[in-house]
Amino acid sequence: MKVSELLTDKSKWTKNAYAINDMGESVGAGGDDARAWCLLGALYKCYPDDKERGIARYKLASVIELRYGKLPTVWQDEPSTTFEMVRELILELAV
Repeated sequence: MKVSELLTDKSKWTKNAYAINDMGESVGAGGDDARAWCLLGALYKCYPDDKERGIARYKLASVIELRYGKLPTVWQDEPSTTFEMVRELILELAV
Protein backbone atom coordinates (compact mmCIF):
# COMPACT_ATOMS: atom_id res chain seq x y z
CA MET A 1 0.00 0.00 0.00
CA LYS A 2 1.19 3.53 -0.75
CA VAL A 3 0.84 6.50 1.58
CA SER A 4 -1.48 8.09 -0.99
CA GLU A 5 -3.78 5.07 -0.61
CA LEU A 6 -3.81 5.42 3.19
CA LEU A 7 -4.14 9.19 3.56
CA THR A 8 -7.16 9.54 1.32
CA ASP A 9 -9.02 12.17 3.34
CA LYS A 10 -8.49 14.52 6.26
CA SER A 11 -10.01 12.09 8.77
CA LYS A 12 -7.07 9.72 8.19
CA TRP A 13 -4.39 12.36 8.89
CA THR A 14 -3.08 13.75 12.16
CA LYS A 15 -0.36 15.99 13.53
CA ASN A 16 1.95 15.72 16.55
CA ALA A 17 1.76 11.91 16.74
CA TYR A 18 2.78 9.12 14.39
CA ALA A 19 -0.74 7.72 14.70
CA ILE A 20 -3.87 8.10 16.81
CA ASN A 21 -6.76 5.81 17.66
CA ASP A 22 -10.50 6.53 17.68
CA MET A 23 -10.13 8.27 21.05
CA GLY A 24 -7.43 10.60 19.74
CA GLU A 25 -4.71 8.88 21.77
CA SER A 26 -1.22 8.38 20.38
CA VAL A 27 -0.63 4.78 19.25
CA GLY A 28 1.92 2.90 17.17
CA ALA A 29 1.74 3.60 13.44
CA GLY A 30 1.51 -0.09 12.61
CA GLY A 31 -1.05 -0.96 15.26
CA ASP A 32 -4.48 -2.31 14.47
CA ASP A 33 -6.07 0.46 16.54
CA ALA A 34 -4.50 3.30 14.50
CA ARG A 35 -7.11 5.33 12.63
CA ALA A 36 -5.14 8.42 11.51
CA TRP A 37 -1.46 8.94 10.74
CA CYS A 38 0.98 11.77 10.28
CA LEU A 39 3.05 11.76 7.11
CA LEU A 40 5.92 9.81 8.70
CA GLY A 41 3.60 7.49 10.59
CA ALA A 42 1.96 6.67 7.26
CA LEU A 43 5.39 5.79 5.86
CA TYR A 44 5.89 3.27 8.69
CA LYS A 45 2.41 1.81 8.14
CA CYS A 46 2.72 1.54 4.35
CA TYR A 47 6.38 0.59 4.00
CA PRO A 48 7.32 -1.96 6.69
CA ASP A 49 10.44 -2.83 4.68
CA ASP A 50 13.32 -0.56 5.76
CA LYS A 51 14.69 -0.16 2.23
CA GLU A 52 11.35 0.80 0.66
CA ARG A 53 10.55 3.15 3.54
CA GLY A 54 13.99 4.74 3.23
CA ILE A 55 13.47 5.44 -0.47
CA ALA A 56 10.03 6.98 0.10
CA ARG A 57 11.29 9.01 3.05
CA TYR A 58 14.24 10.30 1.02
CA LYS A 59 11.91 11.46 -1.75
CA LEU A 60 9.67 13.28 0.71
CA ALA A 61 12.53 14.80 2.69
CA SER A 62 14.32 16.04 -0.41
CA VAL A 63 11.28 17.87 -1.74
CA ILE A 64 10.10 19.23 1.62
CA GLU A 65 13.56 20.53 2.51
CA LEU A 66 14.00 22.06 -0.94
CA ARG A 67 10.58 23.74 -1.05
CA TYR A 68 10.07 24.66 2.59
CA GLY A 69 13.56 24.53 4.10
CA LYS A 70 12.36 22.28 6.90
CA LEU A 71 12.64 18.71 8.04
CA PRO A 72 9.56 16.64 7.16
CA THR A 73 8.59 16.21 10.83
CA VAL A 74 8.71 19.95 11.43
CA TRP A 75 6.84 20.82 8.22
CA GLN A 76 4.15 18.17 8.81
CA ASP A 77 3.33 19.46 12.30
CA GLU A 78 3.32 23.19 11.53
CA PRO A 79 -0.06 24.88 11.99
CA SER A 80 0.11 26.21 8.43
CA THR A 81 0.53 22.74 6.88
CA THR A 82 -2.82 21.41 5.69
CA PHE A 83 -4.01 17.97 4.67
CA GLU A 84 -4.43 19.31 1.14
CA MET A 85 -0.72 20.20 1.03
CA VAL A 86 0.26 16.76 2.28
CA ARG A 87 -2.10 15.02 -0.12
CA GLU A 88 -0.80 17.01 -3.09
CA LEU A 89 2.79 16.13 -2.18
CA ILE A 90 2.23 12.40 -1.76
CA LEU A 91 0.34 12.23 -5.05
CA GLU A 92 3.04 14.21 -6.84
CA LEU A 93 5.80 11.93 -5.53
CA ALA A 94 3.74 8.74 -5.92
CA VAL A 95 4.54 7.50 -2.44
